[in-house]
Amino acid sequence: MKKILLASVFMITGCNLANDIVNTSKDIKGESQHLSKRTEDLEAELSLNASSDMQDKKLAELFDNGPYQDLKDANGRPVRNVSEPDLIVTAGYVIQSMLFQYWKGDYTDGLAQLDSDFAQSLEILFGRLTIHLHHPYTVDQSIRFCWECDMPFAGPDRDYTAIGALSVKLDLLWSRYEDTLAKNKLPRLSVYEVLVRALSTRGQVDRHDELLPETMKMVLQWRDEAIFLMQMRHNFLPLMVLARMTDFQDANFLGNRDITRVNEIIFGKSVDLNYFDPEQLRLWTGYLNDALAARQALADMCIEPQYNTMMNLILQRLDYGQGALLAKPLNKLTPFERVKYDFANALNKIAGKQMDLKSKKMCPPTI
Repeated sequence: MKKILLASVFMITGCNLANDIVNTSKDIKGESQHLSKRTEDLEAELSLNASSDMQDKKLAELFDNGPYQDLKDANGRPVRNVSEPDLIVTAGYVIQSMLFQYWKGDYTDGLAQLDSDFAQSLEILFGRLTIHLHHPYTVDQSIRFCWECDMPFAGPDRDYTAIGALSVKLDLLWSRYEDTLAKNKLPRLSVYEVLVRALSTRGQVDRHDELLPETMKMVLQWRDEAIFLMQMRHNFLPLMVLARMTDFQDANFLGNRDITRVNEIIFGKSVDLNYFDPEQLRLWTGYLNDALAARQALADMCIEPQYNTMMNLILQRLDYGQGALLAKPLNKLTPFERVKYDFANALNKIAGKQMDLKSKKMCPPTI
């Protein structure tokens, strides 16, 4: 009888112990899942905040030197008009900070969350841009005249150049981000591609099947600013090439009432392509082809491209041997001549607007 009672006690105790273990295990598992969720939420919040803060910081640097607003040159003078290459680098940081938490790694966030984050980042971008945009939006804010100034013909102001630099970097997307997108069966989603996707669907009411609906809505809420970035892109890329292949960007360009430089704009300037390395010409050809692609994208979206008047004036009077070079049969070109040919062909299209800008669809009146 004692043995039976003892066995019963052990069985009851064992069952209670087993139940306690199971319940404790469930509690631990629940706490663990809760902690894991809290950790993921905290990581997402920190990542978003860090990226947004970095985006804000780099935007401030792009337009106003940000934390470097007291920056001085070698002579101790305040630096306001930072060099264009420096602005290009800073613009790249702006774009990368926008994309950091979206396409960076193992893609643990759902697409809806990524969409929301991307939309927020675009809101920051466009919101900050409005401070520096001059109405009406035009790509012709390039040369300012001030006869009482030391430099009566001043070049583009800081805002214009900074926005131009930003437009150039819109398509920036690191290869590892592209790999992450491809792994998840998503298309290339740089800021440039996102702007084109959104502007291509402006006027659309139903976005039920849209890949990034919140992002598309955000772009179209800032439609005019998004279009201006596209307009700046196809103008600023050739301006960058001009700045590198000529001395038009020198500090004394049009400065000190230099009539010689004015004459070069009015009557033309000669440039010898043999002076440049093939890698320089290949890089510039890429810039020009990107500009032509942006022009075509605008036309395909039924948006009439704007053209910078001063750039066109310089290009139409710029002699870089394009006539003889483009007249030569391709099979007669040396490897270096082919590099020069590709460059001249692209620049000639930019200068003469020699491309079919007819949209693939019937367009209503252009914007």
